[in-house]
Amino acid sequence: MKALNRIIVCFMAAILLTTIFPLWTAASPLEAGISSQPIPFGDRPSLVGATQASEKAADEAASARQTVEAEESVPRFADTIDLTRESAKAEYIPFTSIADLIAEIEAEKEMTPSELAAKQERDNLIGTIGVVNVSRSLNVRQEPDGDADIVGKLYQNTGVYIVNFDGEENEWTYISSGSVRGWVVSKYIVTGELAASLYEAMQPRVATLVCEAKVMTDADAQSNLMVELDKGAQFPVLGYKNDYVKVQLSASSDGYIETEYVSINEGLFCGRTLAEEESVQDGVDLNEEIRRKILEEKKAAEEAAAEAAAEAAARKAAAKAASSSKSSSSSSKKSSSSGSSSVQSQEGWKYLGRFRVTFYCVNCNSPRGSRKTASGAKAKEGVTCAVKSSQIPLGSTVKVSGFGTWTAQDTGVGRNQIDLFVDPDECDGLYYRDVWVKK
Repeated sequence: MKALNRIIVCFMAAILLTTIFPLWTAASPLEAGISSQPIPFGDRPSLVGATQASEKAADEAASARQTVEAEESVPRFADTIDLTRESAKAEYIPFTSIADLIAEIEAEKEMTPSELAAKQERDNLIGTIGVVNVSRSLNVRQEPDGDADIVGKLYQNTGVYIVNFDGEENEWTYISSGSVRGWVVSKYIVTGELAASLYEAMQPRVATLVCEAKVMTDADAQSNLMVELDKGAQFPVLGYKNDYVKVQLSASSDGYIETEYVSINEGLFCGRTLAEEESVQDGVDLNEEIRRKILEEKKAAEEAAAEAAAEAAARKAAAKAASSSKSSSSSSKKSSSSGSSSVQSQEGWKYLGRFRVTFYCVNCNSPRGSRKTASGAKAKEGVTCAVKSSQIPLGSTVKVSGFGTWTAQDTGVGRNQIDLFVDPDECDGLYYRDVWVKK
């Protein structure tokens, strides 16, 4: 009985193969004479009405296909994708051996009705178009494993052919898109009527460069250059601004191209291999590095110029101060030579003589640099001065030629010397001035 069942199964498998295989091979573009040029939208593959082996007559299948593809919401690749439904089936659906068919039939016998229905639903998706639904990009991996090597990238609104599934709950999908073949996480691939709805809502476009063009950081010719690309380069369209179209250059970069340099077609974008992705991003990174170095050099030059200007200003100020000091000294000498009576005779003030004038502040290392003075009062900038208390009593009001009046609140200096408490920025210099104390 088991032998008879095996014979029947083999016979059925042979019939199935002799029916399907000629259809596949006859549909090959090379053998059937199908043009390799891009085909009109109406002849492109769709999700509605899944492509699968059919026992219906060829004229009935063609009629059904034309009816389905007449719908406006059917997802299609852009004109640049050169694949017919039949060539896609021939290229992407792997040939199943008789042993595999027999094993599959035997496995189906053990399935529950719900499991069998789920398998049939999955099998119906093989050979159809799926649409990528992610925010930026989806990794394509060499194996159905999150740690497997990445072999390509799929962007939002990229179209893929469904080839196979893996995992207990079909969590991995093997896809083919452009030059990319590999495994992606199934939940990011939209299929069937949902894909048709997404396509209709998003109305995806693909931009193709008609000549060599520059990609800028913004919709402005004065913005920064991101990369220069050759004729024929393609990118998914993200939007429009002024006379520019915004495109997705890579998984991490967007840019703007003048609309006169691109041709924009309706349809789904195709996937990119990792090498294709990196070739574009490398160009973007190179220009970014050049721009960064230019900015760093410009900043360094500005800092050097500012430092040089500050040094020149400091030298000029020092020269001016030295000139002022000489002028004051010369004036004092002239005044002294004309008679000391005019210098000494100031009503209400007692002339003490010529003093050595220095400065101190809160930042000084000397004890007087603290806020508390010898008199107990807090030192105050522009008010407090340190004197020889045996010469000038603490609390006295002191007048210093060229520096105004001060209060003797601190000590720690010698005879005929006065130390003025000032702002730290002014705490420098040595002068000789006439000093009076209020009577």
